[in-house]
Parts: sequence; C-alpha cells; structure tokens
Amino acid sequence: MPLDCMIRRLDIRNGMYSKTFFFTDGFNLIQSNGRNSVGKTTLIRAVFYALGEPIANTVKFKFPKHAFRIEVQQGNKIIIGIREGDSYRISLGNDRFSCYVLPYELNDVRKAIWGFDSEQVAENYLAGMFIDQDEGWTLLNRGKVSCGIGFNIELLIDGLSGDRALDLTQAIKGLDDRIERYKIVSSIAGLKEELDDSQIGEQAAPNLPEAAEALSRLRVERNALQRRANSVKKAISENERFAAYIENLGLRITVSPDVEIAVTKENLAGFEDSVGYQIAELSAMLASIKAKDAEISDLEYKIKGDSVLFSVAESIDDAERQIAQLNIRKDAFEKAVDSLKEERSDKKRQRSELLANGNEVADFLAETIAGYCEQLGIESDYYSDSKGIFTYKLKDKSGTRRLLLVLAFRLGYAKAIERYCGIRLPFIVDSPRSGEIDEDNFRRMMSLIQRELHGWQIVVASIGEVGVEPASCIVIKEKMLEDSCMVDDIGQWEHGAFA
Repeated sequence: MPLDCMIRRLDIRNGMYSKTFFFTDGFNLIQSNGRNSVGKTTLIRAVFYALGEPIANTVKFKFPKHAFRIEVQQGNKIIIGIREGDSYRISLGNDRFSCYVLPYELNDVRKAIWGFDSEQVAENYLAGMFIDQDEGWTLLNRGKVSCGIGFNIELLIDGLSGDRALDLTQAIKGLDDRIERYKIVSSIAGLKEELDDSQIGEQAAPNLPEAAEALSRLRVERNALQRRANSVKKAISENERFAAYIENLGLRITVSPDVEIAVTKENLAGFEDSVGYQIAELSAMLASIKAKDAEISDLEYKIKGDSVLFSVAESIDDAERQIAQLNIRKDAFEKAVDSLKEERSDKKRQRSELLANGNEVADFLAETIAGYCEQLGIESDYYSDSKGIFTYKLKDKSGTRRLLLVLAFRLGYAKAIERYCGIRLPFIVDSPRSGEIDEDNFRRMMSLIQRELHGWQIVVASIGEVGVEPASCIVIKEKMLEDSCMVDDIGQWEHGAFA
C-alpha cells in the first residue's frame, strides 16, 4: 500500500500572536467568498514555506518575519517541522529535534518530511504536488514550479528509476557551471583584447603537481569544515534538548508576591543569542563547504585534462589575474564554450536515450499522461508531438488546451511518484480558474482530479465555489491572519498548544 502523506495543520506566528489552519483527508477548499487579494495564494505559499521551500515574499506578507509550525502525516507518523528564517527543525519526539540550515540542507528536509530516498526525486517532486497560480499553469516538463524552484522531467524519471543516469546528470551540471564560467572569462578576454599587447604576459604551462597538492589541501580543509559543522549541529540539538528539559521541569520564579514566571527557553539568559550565533556559524560553514566543493571540482577537472584550453580558477578574481598574464583571444574562449556545449549536448542525448528507450517509468508516464489527455479531450495535441512527454515545442501550446495539458502532465507526475516511490503526496492547486479556462473545461478538470486522486488529500484555493463539496473549507474574509490568538508561551506553541 502507498504511504499516504497529508498536511494536517499549519501554525503561523507573528510575535506573540498566532493563527492555526487545519486540513483534513479528502478535498480541502480555501476560498474568499468572491474577494481577491485577501491571502489565498499567500496561505498556499505559507504551507510550502513551512515545509522549507524557498518561497518568495508577497507584496503584503514577509515570510522571514514570521515563525511557522507544520504537521505532516506520513503514514502512521506525524512529522512536525518548525521554521524561523533559514533555521529549520524537525521534531524527533521527546523534545528532541533534528536541526537544518536552509537552503544548504533543503533536500535533507524534503527527504525527512516525505520519505524520499532519491536526491533527484527530492529536487523535482513539487511538480507532482503543486500547481502554482503564477508559474504552475505554464509548466509541462521543464521550467519553474514556483518562485524559481526548478523542475526537469528527465531528472524525475531518473530518480524514480533508481538514479541510473545520475553520473550523466552530474556531468551535465558540471558542464553547465563551466560554460557559465567560461562565458564570464570570455567577456573579460574580450575587454583584454582592447588593451596593449604589452600588458598581457605569456601563458604559463599548467603545473599539475602543484594542482594535485592544492587539491589535497582543499580536501583536507573541506573535511575539517565538515567536522566542525557536524559538531556545531550537534551542539544546537543538545542545547535545544537542554532547554526542553528545563521547561519540562515546570520551574517557576517568584518575581513578587502576586507574580510567578515559568522558566522557558525564551527567558533563559543568553539561550536564544547562543543558539542564534551557532545557527549563523553553521550557515557560514555550510556556505564555505559549498565553495570548497566548487574549487575541488575545478581542480579535478584541470588535472583530468578533459580538452580544456585552461582551467578557470577558484574565483573570478583568480581568472582575471590569469588573463592578465596570458595572451589569449576572445575567440579562443568562444571555441572552448562551443566545445563544452557540444559535450553537454552529447551527454544530454545519452541521458535522454537511456531514460526514453525501454525505461519503465518513462513508459508509465507517457501512457498515464496520454490517458488523461484523452479524458480531457486534448489527445490530438499530445499525439501530434513525436517527442511526447519529452517535448520541447511548448510555444505551440497555448490557451485552454495548454492548461489542460499542464494538468494531465502534473497528475502523471503525482501518479508516478505514488507508483515508484510508494508515496501519495497531497495535491495542491492554486487558482484553477486562472487563464482562459471556460466553465465546461474547468468542471472537466475538477472531475478528473477527483476521480484520479480518490482517497488522496487535495487542497484547492479558489475565489469561490469549485463545484465540489469539500471535506474542509477555510474561508478568508479580510486577511490571512485574521482572528489570531495570543501566545504567552513559545515552547507550548511549538508543541501545538495554541489553536
């Protein structure tokens, strides 16, 4: 049986005031009784922000200024996530938390909440869970899900297939990075050509022993940073456990004959400052580790000698210093970029062939999406493209038929994740009446969602009724955080005591 995952509860705290939203099995409707701009889309995005996703602020709502607590049901377990800015904690029970720093450990958060094993599925799962009001109704197989969060159908298929093409994907990512770096250096080389020849030195031959020594040093530095990061992460968790232990003792301090104050982590002297400093330190170390990894990748590529004219060093400043010493023309860099693009195209072709020919996941997706297109009456649009699910001809599809295609593809991704990961994700749709959809096609869409996702949790945000009797309805009248309640104990709020 698939692992049913559902959002159960979302708490949003602004200072000492909090608002709770409850979700249930089946069809959940968020509506505003015909009013626009009251917070429906903001609430949907708040759910994903609380899940750790890099959601952008709206005009009226600044996410980092609020604290979020979310309860997700994962089978028989309840996962509790708490987000404050870039700090994320997942409850382990008994007042123990696993701590993460965003965005560096985002995929670890995704895996913990939803139960994914594959990194590629964790990076691309949102396309099978969320259709966003702005970007979502244009995304078929490559592009942005929401707020710049990327999606690629090949990566999802590979993750669901057991990461068979992972080496090719990593090589493509490395080539993407190098192409961008070479483009930057090419621009600098173009400027250099405008200078006098006397200002350009002779090209120095690469010193591979020095490069190997530098690579060894970088790995040592990177490993030392990782050990230190692990140590700080452990200290953060231990501090949180200690604070929880103090709170559970139920200690109270008598301030005056009539006033007693409960001892909590909020009034433990220096506790929040100490934890805040540790989180900032951990974030800086993770950023340094990421930078070291990039330097290591560059040096490994240089030592390997993969037909590169010269190796871009650890930063643009280093590149500029090398260019100042080398007599290299812009056209030389342009040829290098062309060569790298050819290599990238070849690896993409290899990956596409590996994933498209005899791949069970790709075949399942193609068959499932084709079936949905037939039910929506747009099978001619789907079958007219020989590329099928891997189509690049997105500009040929527009208007209502494009919206129906989007729904068919996105339902297909949800079904593929269920089949090959054994996980039923919530299916969340923001403003399904967006664009040029007419009433008949809208009803056809809603009917398909209900029929194909029977037994799943569905969340739809709409300005009004959607023709479906909801199991739960959240009505926003004036603003999202209306009717908030006062919170006098943050520790209890984290335990879900306020609603």
